[in-house]
Amino acid sequence: PRWQRPPLTKLPRPATSQILNLGCFYQHPLPLITFTVSLDLHRMSKHLRYLLLQARRQEDPMREQERTCFLRALDCPAERLATWDLIPETSSGPRWTDYDVILLGGSGNYSVVDGGPWLTRVLETIQEIYERAIPTFASCWGFQIISKALGGDVITNLDQAELGTTDLTLTSAGESD
Repeated sequence: PRWQRPPLTKLPRPATSQILNLGCFYQHPLPLITFTVSLDLHRMSKHLRYLLLQARRQEDPMREQERTCFLRALDCPAERLATWDLIPETSSGPRWTDYDVILLGGSGNYSVVDGGPWLTRVLETIQEIYERAIPTFASCWGFQIISKALGGDVITNLDQAELGTTDLTLTSAGESD
């Protein structure tokens, strides 16, 4: 395989891992694991092959906007970022060996909480990505579907919703890490 899962260091497991994101509250039953990777991602990003998995209707203008945002953030050529729609039923999915990194973004009209006829198929796809140990980045809906696929609960909790953006600055401790 092109990628192998690095040795994992298990941390003491809390009662549940809890993460708050965009109006949904995740409780993940799996033990926390961590590993350290030291790479020059900016230099590497121009050579990696990315697959952006989307859950958006064809007419959703955010389909292309999301792709454009990932291209800008990754600073990579457009030909290195392919997209694949998770929602329609297709006879076969992408060839995982064609990609170095999987990206999972948002969703305009599909809810992990509410589900639908597509949910089982998408959960199986996410489980396959995990089993193949393909490096994956998820945000928003993408994080919700990963949590659900790996045994977590995703619920709506509008009282604790956090929406918007926050500017982050790398500290000196982070720069030396």
